[in-house]
Amino acid sequence: MLVGRPTDGVASFKAIAYAAPPVVLLRWRALQSAEAWAGERNATPLGAICILSPSNCDPGVGLLPMSKD
Repeated sequence: MLVGRPTDGVASFKAIAYAAPPVVLLRWRALQSAEAWAGERNATPLGAICILSPSNCDPGVGLLPMSKD
């Protein structure tokens, strides 16, 4: 079960993996299913942003985790 965050009557669910990370042998291949989980999964924090400057340099945002995956 995903645990989201209700705000002003709207439930939001963030950073939900729709595929396995495309690392090593999976790079440039068809997407593979994301790993299943049991129990509750926290879907409230934001996921990593793309590695693309200057998106992580905005002084109003602060540093965000970046990932090429």
